[in-house]
Amino acid sequence: MYKVLVFAGTTEGYEICRFLAEHQVETKGFVATEYGSKSLTENEFLTVQTGRLDEAAMEQVFAEEKPEMILDATHPYAAEVTVNIRTACEKTQIPYQRVLRESGTHEDKAVYVESVQAAAEYLDQTQGNILLTTGSKELAGFTGMKDYQERLYARVLSLPNVMQACAELGFEGKHLIGMQGPFSRELNAAMLRQYNCKYLVTKDTGKAGGFQDKIDAALECDAVPVIIGRPLKEEGMSVKECKRFLTEHFSLTHQPHITLLGIGMGSPEMLTVQGKNSLDHADLLIGARRMVDSVKCPGQDVFIEYRSQEIKNYIDSHPEYDNIVIVLSGDVGFYSGAKKLLDVLQQNRQCQGTATPEIRIQCGISSVVYFMSKIGLSWDDAKIVSAHAGDAILFLIFVMRRKYLPFSEPQTV
Repeated sequence: MYKVLVFAGTTEGYEICRFLAEHQVETKGFVATEYGSKSLTENEFLTVQTGRLDEAAMEQVFAEEKPEMILDATHPYAAEVTVNIRTACEKTQIPYQRVLRESGTHEDKAVYVESVQAAAEYLDQTQGNILLTTGSKELAGFTGMKDYQERLYARVLSLPNVMQACAELGFEGKHLIGMQGPFSRELNAAMLRQYNCKYLVTKDTGKAGGFQDKIDAALECDAVPVIIGRPLKEEGMSVKECKRFLTEHFSLTHQPHITLLGIGMGSPEMLTVQGKNSLDHADLLIGARRMVDSVKCPGQDVFIEYRSQEIKNYIDSHPEYDNIVIVLSGDVGFYSGAKKLLDVLQQNRQCQGTATPEIRIQCGISSVVYFMSKIGLSWDDAKIVSAHAGDAILFLIFVMRRKYLPFSEPQTV
């Protein structure tokens, strides 16, 4: 018997299924297509069922499986599916939870419409080429536009049946673009320029759906974003809130991957490649404001704090974060906050009987190395002060004298 049934088909749904399976919670994920099933790998804690279910079939499955809960992580535009899942849950008295992706950031220059029909009516009164990124199911709604075969460029999944259906609607040649996402801002911008598009049509699919990359690309190319609003005004949990809820409900052990990262001089240009990669994959960034602001990525979750105990408390109370980066100045030498952080993060957890997190230390470029390179001195020139390496004032006096007061042999300072 499964403890959780997850209706997936979205990035959020796949993530929740993996999260549950990794924590050994028996889960069954439902996806509508074979393409969706390829995004999940079955194991002893995760089973994947492919195929669409109507309300009656859902009710039957729920009654047979009797799970502790149903998680609805279907696409925000799959309104009918959500209604069916809710109805089946009500009839079988199984607890229902809605998982919604976060909305993207809207721009003032965008045009907002309520439906595909409204988008087509608006665009029919304009001039210029149009990039459609709403998928193949919505194309028929745009075929009533005059000159649609010349103005519209449709980007759809590159599946044979999809391409055939689009061709039957009159989308062919360069006007039919078969590609699989995700699409970056740069790629979206390149396509807008390639086809000289003045408009980009999209749904508000949220951050995980690449929505913001489309908007940013359109504004970069002076194209007008035409945004079709979500069909339902729903309330639900974000993926992060869902992970926190599941951790509490099933008393899961939170064992995040924590990186103590030295950011060197405090600018993105001075980061190591290893450090940049850790920042790019971080769910949460922690540190003093000056350091966090210098390296954070757009839209990244941050917690402004430098005190070790407060950092530990925050991590313990937010199990939704799996990859956490704590930024420290310089090279993470043990004269920084790294040693105390390690003690707090490891020893406190062991005393409580909880799992010790996986902690990595990634050094940055030290201020000493940077300073020596800027004044043009080698480490051989600094050997004489090796016994005083911890005395910054003595070191500074030495290098300044060595640089600007020429003498043949190093002298003791």
